[in-house]
Amino acid sequence: MEDQFCHAWQALTAIQRQRGAIGSCLYKADHGTWMAYAQWSNRSAWEQACELHLQDQALSETMLAAVEDTWPPIFLTPIIGQLPPAAQELHVTH
Repeated sequence: MEDQFCHAWQALTAIQRQRGAIGSCLYKADHGTWMAYAQWSNRSAWEQACELHLQDQALSETMLAAVEDTWPPIFLTPIIGQLPPAAQELHVTH
């Protein structure tokens, strides 16, 4: 299931980059919890991409079938960052 999730994650990230996402990272903690982090050019681009969610239904279903629990998005505003300026816009963590 982890491989299916990772492949779906990569495919969805590629689609989201065409919709304004800067990119994303997928992490796995030592205790087994997975955490995702995405950066967007702005909140409006993220909201518009969310409206197109039905077009991505198959990828979303593949990812949801592999997880036990999900959390709502958490919007983060960088206060201090040492990433390139384009990477410091809007962070969304799922």
